Amino acid sequence: MKFCIINATEFTVEMIDADDFNSALRAAGLQPGEVDFGALSRHLHIAVYEFGMYLPLLEQKFFSLGRNLYVGNAVLFACDDVGETVSLPALPSVMFYKGATEVERAIHRGEIDRPRVALNDVVLWQWPQPRRL
Repeated sequence: MKFCIINATEFTVEMIDADDFNSALRAAGLQPGEVDFGALSRHLHIAVYEFGMYLPLLEQKFFSLGRNLYVGNAVLFACDDVGETVSLPALPSVMFYKGATEVERAIHRGEIDRPRVALNDVVLWQWPQPRRL
Protein backbone atom coordinates (compact mmCIF):
# COMPACT_ATOMS: atom_id res chain seq x y z
CA MET A 1 0.00 0.00 0.00
CA LYS A 2 1.26 3.52 -0.77
CA PHE A 3 1.76 6.08 2.00
CA CYS A 4 3.41 9.49 2.00
CA ILE A 5 6.22 10.18 4.47
CA ILE A 6 6.93 13.83 5.25
CA ASN A 7 10.34 14.32 6.82
CA ALA A 8 10.32 17.77 8.41
CA THR A 9 14.02 17.64 9.30
CA GLU A 10 15.21 16.70 5.82
CA PHE A 11 12.53 18.76 3.99
CA THR A 12 11.48 15.72 1.95
CA VAL A 13 8.19 14.25 0.78
CA GLU A 14 8.36 10.63 -0.32
CA MET A 15 5.88 8.00 -1.46
CA ILE A 16 6.64 4.60 0.10
CA ASP A 17 5.20 1.11 -0.10
CA ALA A 18 4.35 -0.36 3.30
CA ASP A 19 2.46 -3.45 4.36
CA ASP A 20 0.27 -1.52 6.80
CA PHE A 21 -0.20 1.78 8.58
CA ASN A 22 2.03 0.92 11.56
CA SER A 23 4.88 0.03 9.19
CA ALA A 24 4.46 3.45 7.54
CA LEU A 25 4.54 5.12 10.97
CA ARG A 26 7.81 3.41 11.84
CA ALA A 27 9.26 4.40 8.44
CA ALA A 28 8.50 8.02 9.39
CA GLY A 29 10.15 7.63 12.79
CA LEU A 30 6.80 7.70 14.60
CA GLN A 31 5.55 5.23 17.18
CA PRO A 32 2.08 3.64 17.14
CA GLY A 33 0.13 4.96 20.13
CA GLU A 34 2.01 8.30 20.14
CA VAL A 35 0.28 10.00 17.21
CA ASP A 36 -2.62 12.34 16.61
CA PHE A 37 -4.74 12.06 13.50
CA GLY A 38 -6.25 14.74 11.32
CA ALA A 39 -8.45 14.79 8.25
CA LEU A 40 -7.15 16.92 5.39
CA SER A 41 -10.15 15.99 3.24
CA ARG A 42 -12.75 13.24 3.14
CA HIS A 43 -10.24 10.71 1.84
CA LEU A 44 -6.86 12.16 2.89
CA HIS A 45 -5.58 11.91 6.47
CA ILE A 46 -2.45 12.71 8.45
CA ALA A 47 -0.72 11.23 11.50
CA VAL A 48 1.88 13.25 13.46
CA TYR A 49 3.61 13.01 16.85
CA GLU A 50 0.92 13.86 19.40
CA PHE A 51 2.99 16.40 21.37
CA GLY A 52 5.01 17.95 18.53
CA MET A 53 3.53 21.43 18.98
CA TYR A 54 4.59 21.40 22.65
CA LEU A 55 8.26 20.60 22.08
CA PRO A 56 10.74 23.42 22.79
CA LEU A 57 10.75 25.79 19.79
CA LEU A 58 14.32 24.96 18.82
CA GLU A 59 13.38 21.27 18.55
CA GLN A 60 10.33 21.87 16.35
CA LYS A 61 10.62 21.16 12.61
CA PHE A 62 7.76 22.71 10.65
CA PHE A 63 5.72 22.13 7.51
CA SER A 64 2.28 23.08 6.32
CA LEU A 65 -0.40 21.53 4.17
CA GLY A 66 -2.85 24.14 3.00
CA ARG A 67 -3.43 26.55 5.90
CA ASN A 68 -2.50 24.01 8.60
CA LEU A 69 0.86 24.00 10.39
CA TYR A 70 2.41 20.71 11.57
CA VAL A 71 5.50 19.85 13.60
CA GLY A 72 7.74 16.86 13.01
CA ASN A 73 7.53 13.94 10.64
CA ALA A 74 4.19 12.75 9.36
CA VAL A 75 2.41 9.99 7.49
CA LEU A 76 -0.28 10.83 4.97
CA PHE A 77 -2.71 8.08 4.06
CA ALA A 78 -5.88 7.63 2.08
CA CYS A 79 -9.18 6.00 2.99
CA ASP A 80 -12.08 4.87 0.86
CA ASP A 81 -15.74 5.74 1.40
CA VAL A 82 -16.16 3.22 4.24
CA GLY A 83 -12.96 4.26 6.04
CA GLU A 84 -10.66 1.45 4.92
CA THR A 85 -7.05 2.48 4.31
CA VAL A 86 -6.17 2.43 0.60
CA SER A 87 -3.10 3.40 -1.42
CA LEU A 88 -2.42 7.12 -1.55
CA PRO A 89 -2.88 8.21 -5.18
CA ALA A 90 -0.47 11.18 -5.29
CA LEU A 91 1.93 13.30 -3.26
CA PRO A 92 0.55 16.53 -1.80
CA SER A 93 2.08 19.97 -2.01
CA VAL A 94 4.04 20.61 1.20
CA MET A 95 5.64 23.85 2.39
CA PHE A 96 8.59 23.56 4.79
CA TYR A 97 9.77 26.26 7.21
CA LYS A 98 13.30 26.74 8.53
CA GLY A 99 12.20 27.82 11.99
CA ALA A 100 9.67 29.57 14.20
CA THR A 101 10.51 33.02 12.83
CA GLU A 102 9.68 31.88 9.30
CA VAL A 103 6.43 30.34 10.59
CA GLU A 104 5.47 33.59 12.32
CA ARG A 105 6.07 35.49 9.07
CA ALA A 106 3.81 33.06 7.17
CA ILE A 107 1.09 33.51 9.82
CA HIS A 108 1.34 37.31 9.62
CA ARG A 109 1.15 37.18 5.82
CA GLY A 110 -2.06 35.15 6.16
CA GLU A 111 -0.61 32.08 4.44
CA ILE A 112 -1.24 29.69 7.35
CA ASP A 113 -3.35 29.70 10.49
CA ARG A 114 -1.92 29.87 14.00
CA PRO A 115 -2.50 26.50 15.70
CA ARG A 116 -4.83 26.83 18.67
CA VAL A 117 -7.14 24.96 20.98
CA ALA A 118 -10.43 26.70 21.71
CA LEU A 119 -13.65 25.82 23.49
CA ASN A 120 -16.76 27.87 22.71
CA ASP A 121 -14.54 30.45 20.98
CA VAL A 122 -12.37 30.84 24.09
CA VAL A 123 -8.72 30.20 23.20
CA LEU A 124 -7.23 27.81 25.75
CA TRP A 125 -3.85 27.44 24.04
CA GLN A 126 -2.15 28.71 20.91
CA TRP A 127 1.23 28.05 19.34
CA PRO A 128 3.97 28.84 20.42
CA GLN A 129 2.80 28.89 24.05
CA PRO A 130 4.10 26.07 26.28
CA ARG A 131 1.77 23.23 27.06
CA ARG A 132 -0.56 23.72 30.00
CA LEU A 133 -1.84 20.76 31.99
